[in-house]
Amino acid sequence: MSSMVASPVAVRAPRPPLARGLPILGSALALNNNMHAFLREEYQRLGPAFRVRALKQEFTVLGGTEAAELLASNDGSLSAQALWEGFARDFGARSIITMLEGEEHARWRKVMRHGFSKAKGY
Repeated sequence: MSSMVASPVAVRAPRPPLARGLPILGSALALNNNMHAFLREEYQRLGPAFRVRALKQEFTVLGGTEAAELLASNDGSLSAQALWEGFARDFGARSIITMLEGEEHARWRKVMRHGFSKAKGY
């Protein structure tokens, strides 16, 4: 008679709500038309975490101060570096500003702000 070892039961959290969209296109048209307005409206409608589909892709949006507080208060598994390091590596970069945190992030924003200012036409 063999002994049976109980495996841990995986608990699945509910998925974030899905943003408005069409059956096949998803939210592609709204994102293409005015991405910032669309994401802001869906944030106001659905809250700080929601999913967006565009054609065959789906991504999760974490927005607002709630998301910033979550990233700042966790064990490091959701750090900006953890989220962006693969992207930076794929493009051969040591780091990108979105993966920096704290004083280093603030320093680079200050250095780069003139290049992105409205006075430059960006």
